[in-house]
Amino acid sequence: MIVPFFFKTGFWRGNSVGLWNIGAFMGAFLLCKVSGLNFEALPESLFQTLLFVIILYLLYLALPIVLLEFSLVKNVGLHYLKGDILPDIRRFIKERLSRYYSFSSIISLLPIILQAFLCFIVYSNLKPASFVLAQRSFDPELWELDNILFLGHNLPGWVSQHNWSLLTGFLTIVYCSHFFLLLFTLFFLATMKRDLNLSWHYATSLIAAHYLSLIGYLLFPSWGPCYFRPDFYTFLEGTEIAEIQKSLLWAQQAYLSDPQHFRIMLGNGVGAMPSLHVTMMFNHAYYFFRASSRLWIPMFIWAVLNFVSTLYFGWHYLSDGLVGILITVLSIAIASRLYRGKKPDIS
Repeated sequence: MIVPFFFKTGFWRGNSVGLWNIGAFMGAFLLCKVSGLNFEALPESLFQTLLFVIILYLLYLALPIVLLEFSLVKNVGLHYLKGDILPDIRRFIKERLSRYYSFSSIISLLPIILQAFLCFIVYSNLKPASFVLAQRSFDPELWELDNILFLGHNLPGWVSQHNWSLLTGFLTIVYCSHFFLLLFTLFFLATMKRDLNLSWHYATSLIAAHYLSLIGYLLFPSWGPCYFRPDFYTFLEGTEIAEIQKSLLWAQQAYLSDPQHFRIMLGNGVGAMPSLHVTMMFNHAYYFFRASSRLWIPMFIWAVLNFVSTLYFGWHYLSDGLVGILITVLSIAIASRLYRGKKPDIS
């Protein structure tokens, strides 16, 4: 009973992304083994992160019920628990529990979790290996390309001379908001809009975006302006961004010093081309637009600000962000082609 239903859920039905994801996992494993690189089937912190997301999602679903119970206790008193709850309230609680906490609804979430699990394993293993496999960096070429795109103007030099602490603090919030906004978008589509079909479409596009970005890292490994020309980013000393940059640099250099045995970690590795941050932020804005929500306007503005923050902090070249926007378009197109399922009735 469980297995047939599991593969009939919308994320799997008519969706070749499952085999595509498994093939990517096997390909990454063979590539690492042939190249003499370490491959971790369970990167450090991956399981804890996914478990955190699942718990957070379940708590998020339970929040309206908890608030309702608190309100009833406050306004009616504890004695209401001994009697009959108002019919409308009883129906609300029953509908929410049956829709989001039923056996079928929980099982239907497993494909998304498993697909994300496989994707992050591949991503975490191959991203730090890009410099080893290519045996070079494309930073000089990307730096020169940025000079052309900026019409000969030196943006990093201008930023280093005209930076403001308030702007740095604000853009730090913008840059670090991507994970929260990813969860918010997924939760919004699955609950507020009650569109599981669009939620699975969104998840598929994010998986495609990670793989397309990974191809970019492997073909054009690059460190990014803050590592290639750190002299332009001394104004970041003592900031949260500077500490993040130092930790990522240490992890990448530690991996390069011993790629056969270094412990693979979730999100490990440095890669400038393309900007996955930019890709994901514009992806969020698009799916809010698809959900017919006016929130797509502030989300789009936030995505543009995120693009600016990657340039301001020296994480990415301008060309990285432009390619990131292109990957947004491609990942949505791939998701539309791979995902052909219809929304299942799980209520």
